[in-house]
Amino acid sequence: MGYCFRSQPLEGQSIEVEASLAAFLSGRTPAAIEHVVWPQAGGEFDFFAYLTPDPPPLDLVVSARAILVRDGLLLAFDSGTGTTHVIPGGRREPGESLEGTLAREIREEIGCEIAPGPRPLGFIQLHNCLPRRHGSPYPYPDSLWIVYAANALPGGEPPSGDVWVRDPRFVTVEALPDLKISPVELAFVEAALR
Repeated sequence: MGYCFRSQPLEGQSIEVEASLAAFLSGRTPAAIEHVVWPQAGGEFDFFAYLTPDPPPLDLVVSARAILVRDGLLLAFDSGTGTTHVIPGGRREPGESLEGTLAREIREEIGCEIAPGPRPLGFIQLHNCLPRRHGSPYPYPDSLWIVYAANALPGGEPPSGDVWVRDPRFVTVEALPDLKISPVELAFVEAALR
């Protein structure tokens, strides 16, 4: 599935931004693709995992996430939808650096600090398959999540009450096949372990 280029910009987005993403993706092949439906949020997306150290257009990056490793174990958590995830993180605030976003989100969601110098693994392109929702603050139809490999420092206590991050725990690599983890997230696990 390729990138779809429109001839007219949508509100809040320019043709130059779309052209910069199309140019950046030219010649790159996703490591994994999946179709994701989020009924609770009213969203439907195609996710494309790109493994590259090259930074994508930063004006489309809305989130920073990481594969977290501690003592040879990987962080896993449940979302309450019957699936397990391995890439915690979240929304980038205005003016915040990507590494600043990552550190803050990991602290808020998982309750731990990360070691300095997380290693960029690539990014996830989220292509929105539905019409743009009125008032959405995100770029449309495409936005990006930067994904790092990061070391979780000892200590910390998972905060309670986050409905999207349930039962955070560190698991062995051998336990991953028994968990329901998406192909896109598994592509980043494999890259983090190299």
